[in-house]
Amino acid sequence: MADELRTNQDGIETSRREVLLDAAQDHLRDRQPERSIAIWQQLIDEGGEDADDARLDYADYLFGQFRDDEAWTELAAIMAGGRTLSSAWMCAAELIEERGELATALAWYSLAAESLTSEDMTTSAGLFGAERLVAGRRRVKWALGIPLSDFDLLGEMGDTEAEDRDAVALLSSPWVINGRILVWDRGEFDAARQRWPYQITAKSADEYCRQVELDLREDGGRITVVPVNVNGWLKCLTALHLIRSRDDLGQVATQCDEGRSVGWPPPRNRPCWCGSGMKYKKCCGSNAA
Repeated sequence: MADELRTNQDGIETSRREVLLDAAQDHLRDRQPERSIAIWQQLIDEGGEDADDARLDYADYLFGQFRDDEAWTELAAIMAGGRTLSSAWMCAAELIEERGELATALAWYSLAAESLTSEDMTTSAGLFGAERLVAGRRRVKWALGIPLSDFDLLGEMGDTEAEDRDAVALLSSPWVINGRILVWDRGEFDAARQRWPYQITAKSADEYCRQVELDLREDGGRITVVPVNVNGWLKCLTALHLIRSRDDLGQVATQCDEGRSVGWPPPRNRPCWCGSGMKYKKCCGSNAA
């Protein structure tokens, strides 16, 4: 039947595997999973890349039936085949990523990406699906807080990374909005820069605080400084999903305030707003600073 279907599709190159897998999905829609399973099992018995594709569809079905152990067995069989640059391997990594198993998905993406070259990514003759694999690894590494390599940057940016970059950019160069300013807590600056190295351009907490002080002096008014730590900012991102404008940032300044806000400028003999523990006149308030 598969051969007959292919013969009647004029001008369309369709493999036997594609016809059979499509038929299996049709059986699922018709609520006849036993027929789908029979097709998948036939392809699995035949082995090779066709078996990998069948195992992938079967695993997806098993996950949907809450038969997770059996589904992982099918995925383990795909991995054992070692065909890292096949479509089944890539789709398996994406399936695992969608399930939230990010560390495992990273292993799948990395095993495939390790065999790629920059030429596979940048030339018209490059390997089909290479950018998709690298983009997948980039998404997962970003979600896990793992620094990106130059090779990762060749992949497409994921939605979460784009949202984080937009939001963190607003804290990389703080603005005074509605009499309040959100700034990185001095003690959290290194952790923030490690997590978002491409957005936070200041090389040190001292450099960052000096720039904030200059911005405060330029504004010249009475301002509430709201120190933000990494976990607090991530909570804000979770609640807001995406911050795209200065107005948005002004509206949420109170949500990120964990009771550590201070008025600027502080009295010269009081602790500096930056959290150094020094007096303001000896720290950010000094002319030397």
